[in-house]
Amino acid sequence: MQITKINGAISASANIGVNAGYGHSNEVGINLDDLCELNKKLAAQVMAETGVYVSSVIGETRCCYSDDWGCPKGGEKTFSLSADCNPTYSSLPTEEYTEKWKLSFLRLVELLMEELEQSAVTAKVGNEVLYFSR
Repeated sequence: MQITKINGAISASANIGVNAGYGHSNEVGINLDDLCELNKKLAAQVMAETGVYVSSVIGETRCCYSDDWGCPKGGEKTFSLSADCNPTYSSLPTEEYTEKWKLSFLRLVELLMEELEQSAVTAKVGNEVLYFSR
């Protein structure tokens, strides 16, 4: 087995709710398969815009916050999205590809947020933590 360090690689992640607003009872029944299909559709849209396809790992999660802020019993249904940028898959210079990939990941998060009617999402790209709000 050979293990190679990938220069210029970065990781990104976000946690996105599937129910609009706060104070709900997790009534939306979207499942992981549907989320993955939505993600693939939006990733293709981002690729058409930027030329970069962001492959993702998606898992069902729960966000637990204060009951005073409207957290449903058992936590709010969310999903975690993670992705790794591997510049070796591109013919562009590493720095240029990595920057395009970052912008593509953030655009994907933005589209998912809009589609799922979320008002706030926190994402991490490399060492940067970014807060989306609308």
